[in-house]
Amino acid sequence: MGVGLNNVIRRRWWRKKKRRKRRRRELVEEEEEEKKQKEEGEEEVVEEEEGEEEEERAGVGGGVERGGGGEDGGGGGGVGGKRG
Repeated sequence: MGVGLNNVIRRRWWRKKKRRKRRRRELVEEEEEEKKQKEEGEEEVVEEEEGEEEEERAGVGGGVERGGGGEDGGGGGGVGGKRG
C-alpha cells in the first residue's frame, strides 16, 4: 500500500522539530546582532532615524524604510524581516 501511518506521523513530527530548532536559532542570531549594533554605538541609530523621518515627510515609503531587511531585521519573518 505504501508508507505506514506511524511513519507519516513520525516524519511530520521530525520536520516540525527541525523547523522549531531552525527558527529558534534565527531568533538568537538576530538578538546577538542587535546587541552588537547597540554596543557599537547608538549615534548611528539616531542618524538613521532622522533620515527615515525626512523620507516619510517627502512621501517616500516602501521596502527598506518599513523593515525590508538588511540592516533593520536581517533574515526571516518577524519585525523588520524579509517576510515581516
